Amino acid sequence: MDIERYKLEDDYLRELLEEEQRTLKLHEHDIQRFIKYSKAHGLSITHDSISSPRTIGVVVNQADILANVLPGLTADKEGLYSWVDINSHLSNKNRNGFFYHENFMVMFHPFFRRNFIDEAHYAPGIVNALIYEGQKKNQLLSVALDVNRLRINVDDTYYAERDTWFGPPFHKDIASISDGPVKLAPPQGFSNSLYERWFSSTRFLNILWTSHKNIREFQLEEVKDESIMVYYQGTAYHPIRYIHAEFDLEHGYFRHLDGAVHLYTDHEYDIRINGNLNINVENFRSKIKPFSVKLFKINGQIPSGQFISYCSLFLPHDPLIHEYFTGELPEYCAKAVRYYQSKGEG
Repeated sequence: MDIERYKLEDDYLRELLEEEQRTLKLHEHDIQRFIKYSKAHGLSITHDSISSPRTIGVVVNQADILANVLPGLTADKEGLYSWVDINSHLSNKNRNGFFYHENFMVMFHPFFRRNFIDEAHYAPGIVNALIYEGQKKNQLLSVALDVNRLRINVDDTYYAERDTWFGPPFHKDIASISDGPVKLAPPQGFSNSLYERWFSSTRFLNILWTSHKNIREFQLEEVKDESIMVYYQGTAYHPIRYIHAEFDLEHGYFRHLDGAVHLYTDHEYDIRINGNLNINVENFRSKIKPFSVKLFKINGQIPSGQFISYCSLFLPHDPLIHEYFTGELPEYCAKAVRYYQSKGEG
């Protein structure tokens, strides 16, 4: 059985490699055009830096390539690019995570991709929502971009996947929510494979509400299982999605919303899983301060429904966020939990 499985895996990998070679050959004209274009910007691009992931297209990978080919497009101190500035240099055709230039295509930051994998497709909900949000005139949107990779084949082909998410309207009175931390975790006693399947490897959610005069501050961290790792700038980290928002009590709407990924070392992660979100804002500031990669921010009048939608979209396939806003797990997940509990399986 193992021999047959390994043969199937080898055959599949060989097919992927052959498909990539065919795609690169098909786009040789685009590749040569971009190599010539890049020389005018002082870059030396070789075929070794060009690949063709089937979920993206023909991609060139070189450090800080975006800054070299578009020096006029600059990031703020948090590494984010304003939507206005992006659209002054690039066109947006509402494609899933791509911005168009005459000679290349710019992409959203890789951390918007599923499981933080560079060559995976985007979790479409949050990307599509951000693209839609960029059209609004009463909010200031900024996003993180893929600064080290560009897509070379400038066309309308792209890989898309439909998503299902849970984020019903939030009916609670924000002003009445008590300050303090909240923790939500999956039911205990299930196997790792079931946690991975039904809870997207989420170990727990931490939520913290605090009050500052007329502002209610919301913070959330989604802590994944220790097996979920990323390599960023040469270091291995545990990635944890983070949401921050500010609610204006006087005007009755959120005035700010941003999303980031907190990167924890093994040592920081060990401290983190034994505490709540206060560990980052009060007693343990000197002991644990994760490296943060900001992915988006919105300033302006943000309705509560939009806030809930974005929290749900930014945490794809995590039923715990649904449980927080509605008081119960989504039915598909609750049904699975009831089934395995009744069978005594896990």
